[in-house]
Amino acid sequence: MFNKIRWFLFYRKIIRKNRLLLYNNHNIKIDWVNRMYKTYTFTEKDLDEIKVYGDSYINVLLDKDKSKLENTLIDLKILQFVALIEMTKLNDKQIGMAFRYKYFDTAKIANLFIWFIILFTIIYFFYIIKFGLNSIYFGLISTFVLYVITRLFKVSRTEN
Repeated sequence: MFNKIRWFLFYRKIIRKNRLLLYNNHNIKIDWVNRMYKTYTFTEKDLDEIKVYGDSYINVLLDKDKSKLENTLIDLKILQFVALIEMTKLNDKQIGMAFRYKYFDTAKIANLFIWFIILFTIIYFFYIIKFGLNSIYFGLISTFVLYVITRLFKVSRTEN
């Protein structure tokens, strides 16, 4: 486990240091939890070829693009740490690709960390108000209520 954490710190250091290189060469954007995003846009010529050959041509184009990216990741010495999360068709002309650290999901860890901060802040708030040991229960209940409310009103990112 300590090796995976050490490798993650190495991965994070490399992608932060080479953020500009990844953006300029491959149009890859990096978010705050160290995931990498890329949008592949088809040209008009590509769209004509897709009409003729179908999805197999899309696979050929994406494989070419992934191989260029893999060559860059090999040069940066982080290919073994990168995994493709998803490949999603955004519209008729674009496909989105997302990559992340291979061994654990940093977005879930960040989400848990944020909820723990909210929980301990609420517990501390109730403790200051002088609820004593009951502040733990009030903190857990109020954090659970906040979590349920955020899940009920979660907005979908895709359009129907």
